[in-house]
Amino acid sequence: MKNLGRNRAFVTLTVADLFETIGTSLFNIILLTYARTFAQANLMVSLVSVATVLPGIFGMLTGRLADSQTNKRG
Repeated sequence: MKNLGRNRAFVTLTVADLFETIGTSLFNIILLTYARTFAQANLMVSLVSVATVLPGIFGMLTGRLADSQTNKRG
C-alpha cells in the first residue's frame, strides 16, 4: 500500500478520477434541476438521464471492440 502512495502516476490518476467523479455528479444534479423547470419536466428529466448513461455504454462498447482487435498496435 505504501508503494501505491509513493507512485506519482497512480496518485495523480486517482485524484483526477476523484475530481472527475465529483464534477460529473454536480453537473448531473444541476442539469436535472434545470430540466425540472421546463413545461414537460418528465420528458426532459428522462432525456437528461439517458444522455448521462450513454457515454458509459459507448465506452464499454468501444473498449470491447478495441479488445477484440488482433493487431492492437495498428
